[in-house]
Order: sequence, then structure tokens, then C-alpha cells
Amino acid sequence: MCKGHEGVILLLLQHGAEVSSKDNFGDLPLHRAARKGLESIVQIFIEHGADVFAQNAAGLNSEQHATYRSHPHAVALLKAEAVRRAERHMAFAMGQLGRLGAQSWVQGLDADVVQMVLEQV
Repeated sequence: MCKGHEGVILLLLQHGAEVSSKDNFGDLPLHRAARKGLESIVQIFIEHGADVFAQNAAGLNSEQHATYRSHPHAVALLKAEAVRRAERHMAFAMGQLGRLGAQSWVQGLDADVVQMVLEQV
């Protein structure tokens, strides 16, 4: 992935290339772009649903790759997307909890209810 190849990457994604494909080290394309500090490519992968929380075989996520290689703009993009996605998951979880009704809150949630909600997130 070299700078200036955004169009090629977009074309590949439009024709079915997977943003979630992993190499032998468990790296996603997002990991590699983050490690190289390719902000525009990182943004493209984010827009196409790449998992910003995914870890490779070494246990590193894309934000950690960008941090270790001193790419602050890529780090900022990845952190912002992680926050957006976490907020969406939290809103969904809160909506699910709200559907349980006030009586569940008064009686206290049991482990089965909490597990059911967590499985939906």
C-alpha cells in the first residue's frame, strides 16, 4: 500500500475485496495502513467497515500499530472511530436494557438478562 493508491484500493473494495481478510500474522489491511501511517487509506478502510478493535496474532490493534510507529494522525482517526463505534454499541445496549422495563430494574438484573443483552452488542 503506497501513498497515492487510494483509487486502486477503492476499486478493489468496490469489486469485493475484503477489509477483514487477514494475512499469516493476523494483520488486517487496516493494521498495515496504520503501521505505515497512511491516513487516507486508514480512512477508506474505516469507511468500508474495517474492525478498528481487531487484534493481530501478536495482540496488537491498528491504533497500537500507528502509535508504536509514531503516526499521530492515523492514531487520531482510529481513536475517533473507536469512540464512535463504542458509543453506538452503548446506545444499542442501553436501548435493549430500556426494553426490559422498570420492573427488571427494581428487582435487579440477573446474570441471564445481562448475558442476553451483551450477546446483542
